[in-house]
Amino acid sequence: MKIICSDNSKLGFSSPDCFHQDGEPFTFAHLVKRSPNALGGDNYIANVASRNKKLEEVNSSDIISKFKLQNFLESFAVCDEKVSHYVSHLTLEEKTGESYRCMILIDFYFKKQSIE
Repeated sequence: MKIICSDNSKLGFSSPDCFHQDGEPFTFAHLVKRSPNALGGDNYIANVASRNKKLEEVNSSDIISKFKLQNFLESFAVCDEKVSHYVSHLTLEEKTGESYRCMILIDFYFKKQSIE
């Protein structure tokens, strides 16, 4: 997934724009590349009660972790049933060019193999 911001009046954001759960048992997120002029893209992990809330609606005591992936293959994983998560909007530090954040997301499902 590549999020781009080429104009700060049109912020780059992941969807949905709130704390959420993905519906898969586990999600792993790996940073591939981040432009040096990118601002934002902060990751937040919060309790399940924060689901469907905007960042400004969540109490700081409900946020478990806040961090920013900056280097190649920095990663995190979430157990979807235990937490909700959010990534802040990506903006552009300078007035020209574009900022971007490229991620690989891997979701795992439990599946029982059936051989007949």
